[in-house]
Order: sequence, then structure tokens, then C-alpha cells
Amino acid sequence: MNICEPFIRRPVMTSLLMLAILLFGIVGYRNLAVSDLPNVDFPTIQVSAGLPGASPETMASSVATPLEKQFTTIAGLDSMTSTSSLGSTQITLQFDLSRNIDSAALDVQSAISAASRQLPPNMPSPPTFRKVNPADSPIFLLAVTSPTLPLYDVDKYAENLIAEQSSMVPGLAQVAAFGAAKYAVRVHLDPQALASRQIGIDQVTEAGGVPVLLPPVPGVATAIARLDALVLTGGGDVDPANYGAAAGPRTARVHPERDQAELELLAAALAAGLPVLGICRGMQLLNVARGGTLCQHLPAEAGHTPTPGTFGSHQVRLAPGSQLASILRPGNGADPAGLAVPTAHHQAIDRLGEGLVASAWAPDGVIEAVELPSGEGQHPFTLAVQWHPEAGEDRRLVSALVAAAAGG
Repeated sequence: MNICEPFIRRPVMTSLLMLAILLFGIVGYRNLAVSDLPNVDFPTIQVSAGLPGASPETMASSVATPLEKQFTTIAGLDSMTSTSSLGSTQITLQFDLSRNIDSAALDVQSAISAASRQLPPNMPSPPTFRKVNPADSPIFLLAVTSPTLPLYDVDKYAENLIAEQSSMVPGLAQVAAFGAAKYAVRVHLDPQALASRQIGIDQVTEAGGVPVLLPPVPGVATAIARLDALVLTGGGDVDPANYGAAAGPRTARVHPERDQAELELLAAALAAGLPVLGICRGMQLLNVARGGTLCQHLPAEAGHTPTPGTFGSHQVRLAPGSQLASILRPGNGADPAGLAVPTAHHQAIDRLGEGLVASAWAPDGVIEAVELPSGEGQHPFTLAVQWHPEAGEDRRLVSALVAAAAGG
């Protein structure tokens, strides 16, 4: 007897059994679980591009748009989404399932190369891309904090130590670090306006230093820990409220947010023992920070305010034995001849701030330079001038600042 014999001898039973199996199969099929979102790995590539300091609008129009135009020509592209934020753009490309991810990556590379001629020339690096899986999520999150270190130092340890070491773990696909406080500012200079004012932007570079532009934003004083010196430059009038006065009719271009940021920077630089150089408004700010006051407008006949957009010139008398005289008049600084300086200001020091010592005067008695004698923890190079050394050919002041910053 074999296993088929009962089914052959009893055809009715066999038919009923087959019918029952078919019925149970239909019922079971209708009750099978079906995922609304099946886990399907679509070929996906993410393109990243950065332009430090650029606004989201600039990133979208100048970076994302040229790339997107090239990506639309790639065969098999199902969808494309882009996100632009401050200084960065991310474009996600998803291809249909029939497209090989490696061949798609070659097409993406070709499209980036074709779009490179339309991208901003000041991008620090070309766009990059990588294969991603949108369904993937991090399997391990690590938070790094410190009650004492600033955020940029914490980020340095996270990116250069933890992330690099973690990326060497076998089987680990990707390590990403987030939360860095990286600031950048884009500065657009008008060459014609600079030339008309005889202003250059390379004096610090020529003296061997590296200039860093600091935006007047809250918390900017934390950058002092990464600097070697501070230059307070010229600009609009200091807000009279900072020295307890009402604004006069000729006081103009007042920016309280800049005053606040630079006062914080100055306090932090003095506390950290950094050399400080003030220029024009910078000298006035130093005086206000030390409790002094300002004359809000000098008479036109005094000769300190030339035609707008130009620099005038007048003589200044240096105090013998002062630090300023030792820089500009080597020796004992007692040269009887005056020093011709480029000038353009309508305000000046009225009451000298606490601890400041005047070290140069105009022929009409206006204070043209001040120094702050070194104290405990303070750098010996803390001086400011009312004129604009950057508008002339004399680089000795800036060179002395760079030398002081370098420890010379």
C-alpha cells in the first residue's frame, strides 16, 4: 500500500479535501498582513554644497538652482528635493528601482562637473555626494557637553577625536557630528569707494598677521580666546548714551549693537591680556569704556573734518617717552618736528577716561592719541590714535601691533 492508494480509492474524499485546502488558502491569503510602507531600498544619492556666510536665499538661487538644472537631465530620476540653510545646501536625488546606484553616481558626478562653471567662484570646495538610504536612522547617539569649555572647543573634540576614532569601527557606515558653532560673515567691498578714501585692507597681512572680521553679534566676545590681538576700527559715532549724554544734532550713524559688541570685545581683550589698537572711533570707544566722555562735534574750522569721502592732513605733537613716540619716532621720541597724519573725524575726546594717558595732540589741543599703562594681567601694548594710519603709507603702528601679538 502506498500513500496515493486511499486518494485513488476514495475520489469523493479526495475532492472534498482539495476543496477544503483551497478554501483555507483563500481565507488565509485574504488575512495576510500587508505593509503600507514596505522597506524598499530605492537608489538614493545626497549632494551637499557649502558657502560659508551665505544666506539661505543666496544658497537656493546661486548654488541649488544650477545644480538642480543639471540633475533634471539624469535618466531614471524619480524625485529631487533640496534644502537650503545658512551657508549650506543639500539636494536628495531618488532614482527608480531599475536604476543601478553606481551608474547613477557617475551621472551625478558628471552633472556636478557641468554645473561647476555656474557656481559661485568663492566656494571653498566643490559639491560632494554620497549614497544614502532614507529609511536608515542612527543606531547610536552620543551627546558631548562641558560646563567650562566653549562650544567650539567641545565641537573640536567631537569631530577630531570621537568621530574619527568611531569611524574606524568595523561595519560602521557613517559618523556625523552636529551642533557646531561655526560663524562666518561675507563682506562685499567696493574697490572704487576704497580707492577714493585711500583705504586698503591688507595692512595686517603685509605686517605678517592674519586679519579676522568679527560681526557685531551677541556673544562675539567669546572669539577673543582664539585671537592674538584686537583692532577697534573707525566708523559711525559712539552712542552718547554710553557716556551719559543726549545725542547732539550732528551725531550720526549710531549703531548701539556695534557699540555693545565692541565694548564686550574690548573688555574681554584687556582681561585676556591681548594687545589692543584703536583707530579713530576705536580711540573714542576706548575712552568711553574707561569712563570718559566725547565732544560730539568739532568746529569745521578746526580742520579735522575734510570733504566727505576724503582724508585731510594735519600735524600732531607726540609726547616724548611715550610708547607711541617710540614706535613713530625711534630713539627718545623727542623729535621737535610734528608728524603729519591723515585725518577724518568730527568728534574727539572731551574728558579723558580713567587710567588713560594722552600721548599726542593736534595744534588746536585736540587729543590725537591715548595709551593705557600696563596693569596686572594687561598687555603693555594698549594704545589708540584719532587719525587713520591705514589711509597713509606708514605701516609702523600695525607692524608694532602684529609684533606685540607675536610676542616680539
